[in-house]
Amino acid sequence: MKTHYKNIYIRLPYFIVVLFTLGCNDKDCHKEIGIINNSNKSIYIFEYTFYPDTTMMTYNNPFPGNPHYKTLPHTENYIQSRDCFESFMTHPQADTSMIFIFDANVIETVPWDTIRAKYLFLKRYDLSLMDLENMNWTITYP
Repeated sequence: MKTHYKNIYIRLPYFIVVLFTLGCNDKDCHKEIGIINNSNKSIYIFEYTFYPDTTMMTYNNPFPGNPHYKTLPHTENYIQSRDCFESFMTHPQADTSMIFIFDANVIETVPWDTIRAKYLFLKRYDLSLMDLENMNWTITYP
């Protein structure tokens, strides 16, 4: 019997944490940013938090085989995070999120080295936490 109670006491803190986390409906925790594509072309979206460092443009192409980044014309998509954007955007080195919008046709036909070298993106948004809050966590392109 003691083992049974011991297991309950050991698991109880974990249960409380999980219950608290699931039960929380915190309006100050956003795990996604909406992207509304009002254009007539498909776009790719990419979010990068190391502002003003744009070294993401030196990485390998992040898009192949990942349809999550693609947003069709006149549809909505989301940039998602496991944690609240608020939790890491309050850090001084990540207080601005850069969101890049790329033409899907360019991503799918132009080599990534050329895209990087010529910065072939349609739009770049540099958004603070306050910017995102004022935009109601939704970016409308264009």
